[in-house]
Amino acid sequence: MNKVFVVVVTVSVFIAVGCSTVPNSSSTEPVISQTVASFHRPESSSFSMDGKYLFVANCASGLYGKDKNFALKVGDGAISKLAVSESGKLKMVDPKFVSGLNTPLGTTTLLKPTKMFPAGSLFVNTGIYVICDKDDKYITDPKVMGTGVTIIDPDSGKILGRIDTTPGSAVTKAIGDTFPLPNGIIFDTEGNLYVTDTGESCGVKNTAMPAKGKGGVIRINHDAIDSFAQNKAHDGIHFIPITLPNGVAFNPHTDSVLVVTCQSGEGETKDGVYSIPVKDFMKTKEPKALVSGFGGLDGAAVTPAGSIIVSVMKGHLTKIAKDGTKVEIAFDPAVKFMGPSDIKIRELKDGTSILLLPEQDHLNPNLWKQRLRVIRLPEGY
Repeated sequence: MNKVFVVVVTVSVFIAVGCSTVPNSSSTEPVISQTVASFHRPESSSFSMDGKYLFVANCASGLYGKDKNFALKVGDGAISKLAVSESGKLKMVDPKFVSGLNTPLGTTTLLKPTKMFPAGSLFVNTGIYVICDKDDKYITDPKVMGTGVTIIDPDSGKILGRIDTTPGSAVTKAIGDTFPLPNGIIFDTEGNLYVTDTGESCGVKNTAMPAKGKGGVIRINHDAIDSFAQNKAHDGIHFIPITLPNGVAFNPHTDSVLVVTCQSGEGETKDGVYSIPVKDFMKTKEPKALVSGFGGLDGAAVTPAGSIIVSVMKGHLTKIAKDGTKVEIAFDPAVKFMGPSDIKIRELKDGTSILLLPEQDHLNPNLWKQRLRVIRLPEGY
């Protein structure tokens, strides 16, 4: 979610899709291969299990009310569905495949089925505590916001269920705290679910948040997902406090969970990338930052070669090598991304990969013309 995390609706026509020349597999540096300008403040995305479709969360963030404060508008959130070719090119299928959502942010795909939810189901964070009504007034009732994780059928768009994180829910009772800003979300290879709670508004002022949380990341064990979706207690949950976490990713090379934080500044408690081994997660209390000093991060993803890429709120991407070295990714021509948000990577058959970068560009007043960039990464990057 950008600058806090840093949604509407009904159109049936494809909106502006532009693309540059798709590079061949011999490219040695990352290039922007396609720009799709068909979204309303896109925040995150997730591929279908077979990789043939991409689902993009439109969070409807903006500056609302007489004071032009940052918020996300109730009911204006949507999930777009796009087809993905074997060469990694996107084509819009339905910009409002699912509409009427409250603040959809982090989005991920269930890889291992539960009794209640089939593999391929979309898990989407919704109902954060920075939300306004149709009159631009802040909503202060978490039940109206519907804070939690919404579970969606990827074929029909039907809502299959929800993990409630409002006050008094099984989740908040289990962690002993509120969970006001569900932001990043991911599964590991065993089907355990990880959700970050930013805890407060990441620098956004004059909101009417009914409560703030400590901030951190929860893990819900795979065998506990159905219980919490029924709002029933289960001991398969663990909460690790982290200051202002934003995106979360799974690193298959190290079997660890990556958490990035969004507050500008230096040091472990303000800004950085945390790496928590899956095997140690349920007993970890105070993780240490793997690397820090970015000035605020939104998302993270891991390349097939094992490098970490993070989206930096200042407007660029940074690659973190295995030895911790940080290098800002340069493009030719140079580009500054506007509100870079959660990122995802998919490897293609030719060995290259595509990185999906949504931009929440608040300088663009045209709703449903916000950008998602497709960035081609060379093999072995």
